[in-house]
Amino acid sequence: MTDAVSILSNAVDCSGNHLFKVIAVEVEDADQVLAFNTPEELLATKESLQSRVRKILNQRGVTQMGDFENSWIDDVDSVWKIGHGTVILGTVFIDLGPNPRMKIGRNCHILGEVRIVHSALGEDCTVENSRLENVVAGDNVVIRNSILTADRLTVIPPGVEVLHGDLSGLKSIRAQQRQVLRELRAMYAEAFRKGQIETDADYYTQGVDETNVYVDSDILGKIVSSATKLQPGDILTDR
Repeated sequence: MTDAVSILSNAVDCSGNHLFKVIAVEVEDADQVLAFNTPEELLATKESLQSRVRKILNQRGVTQMGDFENSWIDDVDSVWKIGHGTVILGTVFIDLGPNPRMKIGRNCHILGEVRIVHSALGEDCTVENSRLENVVAGDNVVIRNSILTADRLTVIPPGVEVLHGDLSGLKSIRAQQRQVLRELRAMYAEAFRKGQIETDADYYTQGVDETNVYVDSDILGKIVSSATKLQPGDILTDR
């Protein structure tokens, strides 16, 4: 873009006549036409954009504090889709994309080192030191120290707490899901037979199929002992 002016102004036809008329145009805000050719100018351009983002967030009732120099919030789509009362504290990268459903709800807390890409948070959510991509979380979801990235949209139901979760290997574990679900149902059935739980395995796994259960087989015993009822999209960890 910065070379376009000189290219157009120097363009001539075979007779030497200028092909384009180039004139200067005054703008009210010089930052709107900032360009860069050096690392220093690049930093200045980024700071100008992020300063505008912080101003918009402040006007919308969003608080951003922390590492401004190493943070980035998309100034085209994302800045307009962060809910009132949300607090952003730390080093963040937020790019929600153009999809209007991908937004951050009211009164959320985004803390520490956080990366949120093409994802959505409901209201009153907390995300701390985590990475989210293609994730839709309901209200009151807590995600800490987790890597939740997937090649397809992953839904976390309201109220779920995810600690040290990892979906970065989602493709590789899909082949194991059918066996994991069979083990889970078998362990529930055994617990029911021994009187450890009052209802049969179908009650705890209803609505859960091989495409949306992500369970580490090492913690199946803990799930049974706590008699947890699974919901579609639940993410369980050893915490």
